[in-house]
Formats: sequence, C-alpha cells, structure tokens
Amino acid sequence: MIDKAVKMDDGNHPRLKDLKANLLLVVNRLIRPKDHDLARLLRRDILRAPLTMYRPQLWRLDLSRVHIGRWRTNGAKPTWDEQYVEDLQAGEFDVIVE
Repeated sequence: MIDKAVKMDDGNHPRLKDLKANLLLVVNRLIRPKDHDLARLLRRDILRAPLTMYRPQLWRLDLSRVHIGRWRTNGAKPTWDEQYVEDLQAGEFDVIVE
C-alpha cells in the first residue's frame, strides 16, 4: 500500500501518515532524551522528506561479507530464525527491488 501511495503521489494516504507518525514517535521516545538537537533535525527531515523517500525497498544481504560478530538476535523470538546487522555497509547488500 505504501508503494502505491508513493506512486500515486498521495501524501495524505493513511498508511503514509501512520508511517510518518511512527517515525516521529520513535524519534521522540528514543533519540530526543539523549540528543535534542538530533531529534529536532530528524523530525524536520521526516516531515519535509519527498514521498519518494518512503518508497519500500527489498535488499539481498551477502552474509559472507558480514562478520558473524555483527549478527544480532536481540528481540527475536526463540523459535524464529531471525537476525539483524547494525550499520550495514555498502557492498554487503544489493537493492533488488526499488
């Protein structure tokens, strides 16, 4: 749905409004208490970003290029085979759908 809203240039689409609201909420809860100036800049960028910035992407990770020490499982449910990598670098992934 977000992809369609972006393609239709519908800045008032409920999904886009929810996405922006959630991003602003994260900035206010997690970043603002630690860095008020950064939070202000992020809020401004979220509100001023062109709709194309909200277009979803699909990435393929090349895990052979990511050291296993950077893989994290915090927050994953024990039955899930899920991990994440902080600070993914260029060359460690390819954008396959843009």
